[in-house]
Amino acid sequence: MSLTDMKNNAANDRGAGPAFLTTAELAERWKANANTLRHWRMKKIGPPFFKPAGENGRVLYRLDDILAWENAHKTVCGSESSAADG
Repeated sequence: MSLTDMKNNAANDRGAGPAFLTTAELAERWKANANTLRHWRMKKIGPPFFKPAGENGRVLYRLDDILAWENAHKTVCGSESSAADG
């Protein structure tokens, strides 16, 4: 599923507000295990998340926060990093 599809699906499911991803959706996006995300939440080392009141512990991630986190944690390889070093 593309990023645009995720945004559209999340927006359609939740009205006109910001798009959100569940733990399972974020794990799928990153090709990671959902338990890794749970572990990161316990250690306070992953992307921002919140638990909506009255949702029985449901965890949501704002797509804007995920995009910002991905950008802040990307690794630049190859000629770009070599040019910056030289």
